[in-house]
Amino acid sequence: MDRRVVAEGAVNTAGQRRGEDPYPSYFDLLSDLHRRLQPRTYLEIGVHEGDSMSLVGQTTRILGVDPEPRIAEMDHPDWTVVAETSESLFREHDVPALLGGPLDLAFVDGPFDS
Repeated sequence: MDRRVVAEGAVNTAGQRRGEDPYPSYFDLLSDLHRRLQPRTYLEIGVHEGDSMSLVGQTTRILGVDPEPRIAEMDHPDWTVVAETSESLFREHDVPALLGGPLDLAFVDGPFDS
């Protein structure tokens, strides 16, 4: 087994010091996922005001679902928000058809009432 000793204060390949959290918030993690994966399609369950949807790349087709979304516009060319529950979305709609293809990445950001 190859073991390496890393000096205290060493920096990893992501630029963080050893023991430092590379993703201080889920926004940082989600942003990095979008940057690395570059999904063609993205589903977000629990849109609220669309803050995490704003991290999606411009070439990704976005479908959001939230029973009470508080988003009116986004600086993105291809997005849709369905104002219903995720249960209703999956029961009543063909999600791949709404996305224009198979789902590449999904993020569940809710529910918050359970």
